[in-house]
Amino acid sequence: MDQIVDISQDGRHLSRDRGFMKVEAAGEVIGRVPLDQISAVIAHSHGITWSNSLLVELANRGALN
Repeated sequence: MDQIVDISQDGRHLSRDRGFMKVEAAGEVIGRVPLDQISAVIAHSHGITWSNSLLVELANRGALN
């Protein structure tokens, strides 16, 4: 099942962690999504940061971001 992940809250950090996309806010993990299930990531708020390894992994899997 492919998922579109919508990040609409300010100040989130997105990174890769053991086959998951991890979402953090203020240093706390608030969500994890299996990378195999992500078809696209939509990020439309201020202060979002991404790790380079997450972007590379999503691109390798064909996800839009």
